[in-house]
Amino acid sequence: MSAIEMPQEWYCIRSTVGYEVRAAELMPRLSFETKLSVGEIDVFCPQIRKMMPVGGKMRAVLTPLFPGYFFAQLCLETAGRFVSSRPGIIGLVRFGDAPASVPTNVIEEMKATDFVATAELLLSSFNFVPGQKLLIREGPFAGMEAEYVSSLNDGQRALLLLEYLHRRVNVVADCTILESAA
Repeated sequence: MSAIEMPQEWYCIRSTVGYEVRAAELMPRLSFETKLSVGEIDVFCPQIRKMMPVGGKMRAVLTPLFPGYFFAQLCLETAGRFVSSRPGIIGLVRFGDAPASVPTNVIEEMKATDFVATAELLLSSFNFVPGQKLLIREGPFAGMEAEYVSSLNDGQRALLLLEYLHRRVNVVADCTILESAA
């Protein structure tokens, strides 16, 4: 049985953080001779769109859903060592001594999920603008009005300025408990 005909499974590949997408792009680019010896390699590197500072401004940037990891479908027997020796690859994720395979249905479900659109939907619900007046709905400052300063934790939390005891103080709040005061 040639390497191309051997059974393949999905594995989680650990890579250098920041190099996941590039490593995933390069992995299936094999010469004809290499394909004959290690077999076909299919890769999947799910990504999301995050707001990140670029050039001093917050911009939407595609980043890996799992920083430092991506998935590859390969024959472990013929391609395991080859994959582990590729540039930017740390190795296959293992449980004990053996690399752990990922069930095909998990990969198919992830491929069917539009992570970019899902992340944009979550981010769009918290589109606050610096200087915007917000009402805090829950917690120790419930019912108080605050001024939005910036987002934290990928837009899930907000840094606010709050008038408290005749002073302006910084407060961090979960965006889910904030609403526009106007």
